[in-house]
Amino acid sequence: MEEDNASMSIYKPELVIDRIEVSGSTSRVTCIECCGSRLFIGTAEGFLIEYFITDEEGNVLFRKIRHADLHNKNQSVQYMRAASAIDSLLILSGNQLGLFGIHSLELKGTSSIKNVYAIGVDENPISGDPFAVQFCLSRKASIQLGEATEKGLTLAGRELSLDSVPLALSMESGLVCAALANGYYTIINTGITSSKPITLCSFDTRDKPQAIHVGKEEFLVLGPGGLGVFVTKDGSSQRPPISWPQKVSQIAVHNHMNILGMGQDVIYVHSLVDYERCEKIPFQGLLKCLCVCEGNLYVSSSKSLFKLNPISIEEQVDTLLLAEEYGKALTLLQLSHLKFKEHQILESKIHRRAAFAHLANLDFDFALESIRTSDLDLREIVSLCKYKKKESDMNK
Repeated sequence: MEEDNASMSIYKPELVIDRIEVSGSTSRVTCIECCGSRLFIGTAEGFLIEYFITDEEGNVLFRKIRHADLHNKNQSVQYMRAASAIDSLLILSGNQLGLFGIHSLELKGTSSIKNVYAIGVDENPISGDPFAVQFCLSRKASIQLGEATEKGLTLAGRELSLDSVPLALSMESGLVCAALANGYYTIINTGITSSKPITLCSFDTRDKPQAIHVGKEEFLVLGPGGLGVFVTKDGSSQRPPISWPQKVSQIAVHNHMNILGMGQDVIYVHSLVDYERCEKIPFQGLLKCLCVCEGNLYVSSSKSLFKLNPISIEEQVDTLLLAEEYGKALTLLQLSHLKFKEHQILESKIHRRAAFAHLANLDFDFALESIRTSDLDLREIVSLCKYKKKESDMNK
């Protein structure tokens, strides 16, 4: 990590659950999911633990409510996704996919699908029931589409054959990015019947592959040597790859602006605003799980759960302005989701600071452009000139 980036923080870790345990024994976290004021933790021992999130006088508390055994006891919870519209949790455990009630934590009906290696939920479905969850799953050397509704799980009849068994899946707008057991990633458009898989980069089969959705028709995968590679629907890459300081086992994208990688005892944060910038967040103990749910970012160690609270855009912009990184401050602002008025005020502030900096460096063309953009009152500049003139007279 560059020395000048050390002072630029994007996240601040907060311990929210000191010890994750079931019946007095520490449980190893495998996945995390949120649904409103509820937080669910899946464990390697096959437990589902529920916490209730409350805000008491400004203090956010995580209070354990209960834990439950899933339909496959002692089988690791591999995947979990909340479907709030149908009050359900889509859970893959012991290679068996089931739909569980959020309130009961019981399997809904008798519908479950066995021999499932991986699952990916469509992050931006383009058709179908708006209250249903569209997904794809892998069974043997193929993927199959399905949906979860209030009535249960249903699969489409057509299976899409691939060269090898998919070990990891990510889905967006009908596009599926899959990591195959033969050591290659592939991408296929399930919305087009005649579509053929496009082979992407390779990965080390000794490592657990990762594929996540990062933007419209765009994914991020862990490629050769653990390199973070961006891929689009046609197999090309529109962004430079991410090189991690050390090997990472999980990746995540947060707020469409930051890419996070989980090392053994550290979280790395790469900014999509500044590709040279990498924040390092160290932890004590080995890290087990990194997850983004409902816009919140969580990371678990061998026994505890932390929440990574983002530093406000205003604070990040101020830090960039102090470093005279005006272009990066504007790029950060454009990628943010501030309200119009807040965005307008902050944008004007950046241009005003840039205008004075350009004037000080006698870059009059750039200064004039910044003055026009920021609606800077020229009397402010005149007043500075008067002050300088008086100061000069006194020195005489």
